[in-house]
Amino acid sequence: QIFAFYSLKLLSKIYSRNVKQSEVDKFEKDMRENDSFDYGIFCSLTSGIVNKKENVTLEFVLGKPVIYLTNLKENPNLLYVARLNCLFILKNKDDYNIAKEEDQSKLQEIFKKQTKRFNKRKKNIEKREKQIKEDKKLLEEDMNEALAIKELINVIY
Repeated sequence: QIFAFYSLKLLSKIYSRNVKQSEVDKFEKDMRENDSFDYGIFCSLTSGIVNKKENVTLEFVLGKPVIYLTNLKENPNLLYVARLNCLFILKNKDDYNIAKEEDQSKLQEIFKKQTKRFNKRKKNIEKREKQIKEDKKLLEEDMNEALAIKELINVIY
């Protein structure tokens, strides 16, 4: 068995504006006060979350990994990735002390770097897709003009 059973607190919100700090505070309070939760994931499906600058943010509440996901509807696979990362942290907690702020900071920094690279790759792919779409349109125009030229050349006067 790869993972033991770990209990997740999962919360999702649909807001047109950033999720308020009071919602984050309530979520973190639940994480602190309920020992049965081993890790948490807080998702905003259509907006950002106040004070969470990245679309994936790792934090710790009493040593429990908590991941905040913003605009999840744009990239729903991040939920799976967030869950796996939390499970890896919990599974390997004997290798480092997740209650220790220094180790938490190291993990958070790695997460930040991963998120920035992910966002850069996603942006690059979107640019390439846009360029491919534009190139296809130009190619279609070239082919249509080539057919028009062929028809004009084959016209008998």
